[in-house]
Amino acid sequence: MHPFVEIIVEFISHFIFKATVSFLQPTNDITINMFMQFITLLMTDPVLQAIDDFDELQCLIVGDLAVHCYIREEETEASRILTLEIAIHPPKLARKIKAKLAQINGFERPTTLLYWNMALGRPRISIIPTNELPYVPTGFQPLQQFHHTRLPLIDKLDLMVCKAYTCGMRSQEQNEKDAADVVKLKELINVDHNYTSRHRLTSDQLKILNDSNEYLANFGKVPKFDWEVVFDKTQSRRGFSRSLVFSVVVVSVLFTVCCLMCLLAFLI
Repeated sequence: MHPFVEIIVEFISHFIFKATVSFLQPTNDITINMFMQFITLLMTDPVLQAIDDFDELQCLIVGDLAVHCYIREEETEASRILTLEIAIHPPKLARKIKAKLAQINGFERPTTLLYWNMALGRPRISIIPTNELPYVPTGFQPLQQFHHTRLPLIDKLDLMVCKAYTCGMRSQEQNEKDAADVVKLKELINVDHNYTSRHRLTSDQLKILNDSNEYLANFGKVPKFDWEVVFDKTQSRRGFSRSLVFSVVVVSVLFTVCCLMCLLAFLI
């Protein structure tokens, strides 16, 4: 396909994607409401507030909840995300918070898993210390700065890498979901033209993706990705797209100037 035609098709796909997401985005997101109720609990419960160094707490939305925030789909009882995964920094606070939550009314810890009985459902609360992530991503936000309209959401590239990292470490069902989420996030990044050129794969991220390729292929039932080629192609398309826009602007300005000069010469 000619590069110009490819860019036009990509632009059209981008706008269709944005319109679809906007249309499907629920006006009353139950999963996000669950998360905000949990944050309110963290901010107000005296048992949690009494934890040593609790004022240092910073949080970041990761895992399935983060995927849900990026890829909004119409919620049904069957599809609702019932796992609230929150990364905690500094990591020393994660174990203390989880232990204290188990003592609060409404929380259950029948095994190593922690559940919260709510009117909206029974989500599993996953408190993840940063030392269990492949690396510490940016975007952590102090607890007191949380706001419903600006959630502390992990960057989608970091999220894709973390999802790839965990694929193969969990249950069959979760591994299949991790692999599917990696594919969705890759496609989301490819059509997001606002994702600037500074969002490139680091050598560490590339290594994680390459090491996870076997699991992603097995559980996602997709061919192995050549990640370096995938992202080089994405960046080159964006570079070509920006060059195309700049060229169109320059030509338009020159055409306008020529028309004005011709008009002026005719009047004189």
